[in-house]
Amino acid sequence: MSVMSLLFKTCEALLVLAMSVAIANAEPDSDALRLRLECQGSHITIGEPAWFFISMHNSSNHTINPYPSVIDNTILLCSMDGNDYSPCVYGRMWRDSLGTLDMYPGRVVWHGEVRLYLKGTPGTALDQYESYVAELVFSRPGTYYVKAEPGDPAAHESDPVQVTVAPLPKGERPVMEIWSRPEVATFIQGYTHKEGVAPLERLLEQYPDSLYADHARYALGEYWAGQYFTKKTSDPHILRKASVHFAAVTERVPIRKMRALYQQLVIVDRKLFMSDEVDLEALARELEPRMSLADRIGLGEKIRERLPRVLAREKPTAAPTATQP
Repeated sequence: MSVMSLLFKTCEALLVLAMSVAIANAEPDSDALRLRLECQGSHITIGEPAWFFISMHNSSNHTINPYPSVIDNTILLCSMDGNDYSPCVYGRMWRDSLGTLDMYPGRVVWHGEVRLYLKGTPGTALDQYESYVAELVFSRPGTYYVKAEPGDPAAHESDPVQVTVAPLPKGERPVMEIWSRPEVATFIQGYTHKEGVAPLERLLEQYPDSLYADHARYALGEYWAGQYFTKKTSDPHILRKASVHFAAVTERVPIRKMRALYQQLVIVDRKLFMSDEVDLEALARELEPRMSLADRIGLGEKIRERLPRVLAREKPTAAPTATQP
């Protein structure tokens, strides 16, 4: 090998080494933070909510301390052609702030789920249900594209995911006459008010096998549990009514079933007299294979804390909070 070739090889090796050192010593930034968006079930029927899982991934080779805005101000954008996107959830999307994070190389942080149903007005937070309008995010059949946009422009938005919205089946047309009422739509969104109770109870009475029945059961369960715990009523019949609705939620929408099981656990934990009416061993068996899903939506740790105490018939050690949506 000639002297010139040897020098060239040496310089090339030194350059590679220098680049490696530079990367290793680079200042932390947000360029390598990537949002990931996944849909639980890419096929829904028009009028149904759709659920998305959100996570953040550090694809770099160094630890990153992201700005809070990367997490707190992420929004979801929707499109029907994959090109022209517009916000479908405004304002803060994340259920809780993650605070300061050490995003070491390869770390993935899941932060629960976001349900898309009604469109929000600008500045709407997820818990400000009265600021939502009675307009569906997925307002007509077809294929939609949804992506997550970070609150910090230096971070990378997620790749889009597809959601296929099927037309209304002929057999569901009578149900839609009830389902499409504004007071029902906002009730399903989470703004549980008494005006939505009677229509949904009528829906379950007349169409118990409807595609929309599980959503109605869960929403009514939340309503009656809220009446018991937040209105300070002492009527156990109301709490039993909530538990019956949660217990009737089927497997059709896994995330609905997961949350319904958790709500049953919360009810028994807060009012142990319900343990005589809920098969706790069966509840534990149903929860066990769902723990990975529970961890994704932020319920895993709560279940692991509550379930042993309930099974042991222990009283809560701290004042319980209201049931979660």
